[in-house]
Amino acid sequence: GEDFSDHNSHMLTRVNHKVKSVVPQVGRVWRHYKTTRARAHAASATHCTMWTSFPNLATFDHTFQVPLDYANPADRNISIFVRELRKPSDKPEAGAEADEKKSDKKYLVYLQGGPGHRAGRPTEGSGGWIGAALDAGFRVLLLDQRGTGLSTRASTGMLTRMAKRDGATATADYLSNFRADNIVRDCEEIRKSLGIEKWTLLGQSFGGFCSVQYLSQAPDALQEALLTGGLPPLVAESNAADGTYRALFPHVRAQNAKFYKRFPGDVAAVKRIVERLLESPAKLPMGGTLTARGFQCLGIMFGLLSGFETVHYIIEDAFDADGELSHEFLAGVERIVGCSEAPLYLLLHESIYCNNGTSNWACERVRNEPENFALFDAQTAIDEGRPILFTGEMMFPWMLDELSEMAPLKEVGHELAKREWPALYDVDCLKTCKVPVAAATYVEDMFVQFDLARETARIIGSEHRDATLGGEHVRQLMTSAYNHSGLREDGAVLFKELLAMARDEHPVR
Repeated sequence: GEDFSDHNSHMLTRVNHKVKSVVPQVGRVWRHYKTTRARAHAASATHCTMWTSFPNLATFDHTFQVPLDYANPADRNISIFVRELRKPSDKPEAGAEADEKKSDKKYLVYLQGGPGHRAGRPTEGSGGWIGAALDAGFRVLLLDQRGTGLSTRASTGMLTRMAKRDGATATADYLSNFRADNIVRDCEEIRKSLGIEKWTLLGQSFGGFCSVQYLSQAPDALQEALLTGGLPPLVAESNAADGTYRALFPHVRAQNAKFYKRFPGDVAAVKRIVERLLESPAKLPMGGTLTARGFQCLGIMFGLLSGFETVHYIIEDAFDADGELSHEFLAGVERIVGCSEAPLYLLLHESIYCNNGTSNWACERVRNEPENFALFDAQTAIDEGRPILFTGEMMFPWMLDELSEMAPLKEVGHELAKREWPALYDVDCLKTCKVPVAAATYVEDMFVQFDLARETARIIGSEHRDATLGGEHVRQLMTSAYNHSGLREDGAVLFKELLAMARDEHPVR
């Protein structure tokens, strides 16, 4: 019978009853197709658009159809968008794309930080790690992880309409398919569809978490894995969220100290803003509410390049001449703490730490523990005459009330917070890992805590450790030169170093 591709199945559903009534044989083929697809879904359908050329690279866009739920592949499909980057000299002749042999080419898949952020978009001046990877002979694949970018997007608007139509529980069920385990399954579908035997991973932050999940799910598909600020914490624990946040709060406090040392005048400026917000919360441009605790969330910038300066310049814009909070200030805060363009970043954030467990708003619980409450509560700081501390990369349940774009998804957020999540990591598989792994681990990282990252590095490949000599399988570039955004700051240098370490081409020190 005819091979019905997945991307046509929605059209066939509409005409199925007519086809079967007119041509019984075609009806039998259609029933056979549905049964076969339910048993084992076909290889991902691929749609490719035309090449786009920049002066220093050529790009080629792919779209793949994959199951929303791999445990129930007959349910429905979503699309995954991948942008392929090559050197212009590696661009195939027009019409010859299908004849290319992939087996002798090197591919690198970039897994973006998040959750809920699309891959970066190349520009005419793209260099950094992308340029270094192309120079190393790779073809680079930029993956818009499921739910983001040009993949089937779980946008604020779409999720709001879904929640209104189907209810919070059904929407939470839908979003439960958007974690690292299914991102890795998508990668495997794409790899097989493209006919690639093995490829290299580059995982930044949450993309590193996905890479470690890949090492425990499908290590035979990997040539090597390069991680930047991306070794997940407490992979052997069912709920790593509580322990992760307890370890992170001291690092966030340390970053606050650096901020106020650089901008000592901001101690008084922040106090003035907070006192104003405690007296009367402000209306944000998009309709949400800015409270003192919402303003404190600007500290998420303290772990990124130029983050201190970004926050300082927002603070200095705080008041108009009449003493009211300025539009520029409110818009600047909203751009950073708002989630309208990446709702999964809030809704699924704590789920990335759940490995057969539930998060139940772990960060809020840990912040309210006596020691942290005393340090981070704004009113307490004012009463005691201390600088008001900002929080870090932390999601709180009250954001679902105070951010207008997230308010319709409040119940969805609570449903996800109390959900029992399945395992993300197979620790036994990680212990036996033979895939070369190199990781940039940042000592002062306030997003991925250094000591917990080191613990995970010791687990990966641990069963191959020499009982007498010791040593570790994961090669680590441990540094205080960067916080969390080293790949953005110095991508070419980090990429070259990590690739050499993974291939044992780096000087032994």
